Amino acid sequence: SLFYHQASQTLIATDFFFYMPQASGFTSFYATINGFKSKMACPIVFRFAIKYKDIFRQSLKPLRDWPVSNISMCHHAILNEDAQDSLNKVLDGFKI
Repeated sequence: SLFYHQASQTLIATDFFFYMPQASGFTSFYATINGFKSKMACPIVFRFAIKYKDIFRQSLKPLRDWPVSNISMCHHAILNEDAQDSLNKVLDGFKI
């Protein structure tokens, strides 16, 4: 799920993408193989679970128009710097 708080320009993400630079142990391994240890990324399992990819892509298009200054992820990190750029990179991965 994604929620947007317009007043603070904060995107709140619950399990759509992660960023876990300080993870350790097995969590660090999991974050590394999924690509979200060193940058914000969508987990591989999530990507494979998308049944209707075109509809999914369409649903995310409005995210390109929202001014995002902060991203709060429910597991670990809050991005206050380069939030819009990080979001765009995730969307680029879906060819949106």
